[in-house]
Amino acid sequence: MAFCGLSITLVPVLMTIFIRGKRLKPESQNPVSRFFAWLYDPIIRLALRWKWTALLINFAVVPLTIPLLFISAVSSCRRSTRGRCSVGVAHHSKSGLLG
Repeated sequence: MAFCGLSITLVPVLMTIFIRGKRLKPESQNPVSRFFAWLYDPIIRLALRWKWTALLINFAVVPLTIPLLFISAVSSCRRSTRGRCSVGVAHHSKSGLLG
C-alpha cells in the first residue's frame, strides 16, 4: 500500500525534476498519442451520446467480473504443508530450482 502512495506523490515530483528540455514532443505530435486518441475518440463520443446505456452496461459488466476474481484466486492457490493457502509463492528446493 505504501508503494501506491509513493507512486501518486513521489513520481510526479520526480518527473518535474528529471524531465526537462525541448526534446519532449507535444501530445499532438507524438504518433503513439495520436494513434490512441484516434482509437479512443469514436468510443468516447458513442459513450457520451448514449450516456445511460453506457452506464447501464458498466453496471451490468462489473458484477459479472466478481466470480472471475474468485475463480482465478482458487485456481492459483496452492496448499502449503500446514493447510494454509499461499497465493503466488514459489516453493524452492535447496538447489534453488522449483520443487
